[in-house]
Amino acid sequence: MITRMMSHSYLGHGLYSISDAAHIIRVPAGRLRHWVRGYYYGPALARRRQVSVVPRFYGGDEEPLAFVELIELLFVAEFQQAGLSMQYIRKAAAKAREQFDASYPFAVRRFSTDGRQIFATVDIEERPKSATHEIVSGQVVFNSIVRRYFRYHLDVEDDIAKRYWPLGRKKRVVIDSERAFGTPIDAPTGVPTEALFAAVEAGDSEEDVAEWFDVPVEAIRAALKYERRPVAA
Repeated sequence: MITRMMSHSYLGHGLYSISDAAHIIRVPAGRLRHWVRGYYYGPALARRRQVSVVPRFYGGDEEPLAFVELIELLFVAEFQQAGLSMQYIRKAAAKAREQFDASYPFAVRRFSTDGRQIFATVDIEERPKSATHEIVSGQVVFNSIVRRYFRYHLDVEDDIAKRYWPLGRKKRVVIDSERAFGTPIDAPTGVPTEALFAAVEAGDSEEDVAEWFDVPVEAIRAALKYERRPVAA
């Protein structure tokens, strides 16, 4: 995690570098950097800028990510992995921000119930048949992903996601915006999953590592499962 001097404004909001967030979301860091900071494209004499997929919580491009940004980007990654185009995702996100008057609508509970309208009303000018089909299939993809995440992976307080359980709520590993600046930890003990994983990777047995950190073996196995998740292509 980021080791810079911590400002009071960071407390309770999570604190992630691009590499931290990419590891959690399981996408290449370069791709996530484009989503967060935007990028230029096109020929040299007519370059255009693609802006960030999500608004910045702390400020400029070089600032760390907050937990709500992490959740927005997690959904972006899931939608893309399910086959939706970035053009479509960007339009849907913009529509959701407008409809729910929220900077981070994917992290809002009410979006999980009303989101069908977002995907049904995304307007792609002069859309071809393929784009029309994407809107229809997008509603199915959206509802499947959002229902699953809000049911098994996200804890919500005051309508905003506060905790993310990447392996599901019964699998110990949690990313909590108010604990350890959002570092992935073993929920009951607070031990970072990275520390448990590193100890086993160094050659020590699961049983020995469990004894050293004073955690059950199940915590070690959950940490290993979490840290070894594959990165999306």
